[in-house]
Formats: sequence, C-alpha cells, structure tokens
Amino acid sequence: MRKRERRNRITTVILNYVFHNLREFLLIFIIFLIGITLGVIYVNHLEGEAQTQIHNYIQNFIRGLTTRHSTN
Repeated sequence: MRKRERRNRITTVILNYVFHNLREFLLIFIIFLIGITLGVIYVNHLEGEAQTQIHNYIQNFIRGLTTRHSTN
C-alpha cells in the first residue's frame, strides 16, 4: 500500500514538473529537430569523399556502442 502511494506521489510530481515547464521542453525539442534537419541537409550537400568519411565515422561510432554493450 505504501509503495503505491509513493509511486503515485512521484508520478504526480513528475507530471507537474513537465506541465509547468512544457514551454522549455517544447523549445528544446524544436531546437533538436532543427539541428537534425540542418545536419541532414548539410551532409546531403557534401562532396563524395567528405560524405564517405562522415558515414564511416558514424558506422564506427555505432559499432563501438554495440561492442561495448555486448561485452558488458
């Protein structure tokens, strides 16, 4: 019974926090989307060699994440 009350209280506090700071969350989300969009546009307009280097860098980064995750 106590755990349920505590969980409800935590949920209420988090929802109140998000509701009262909704403008800031939306602003950060919009800035994040603009950054992704501009990044995609920039990469699509690069020359072949630079685009290949970025592609290899991202592949190596993702491979490193999956390797670390699978060894732990």
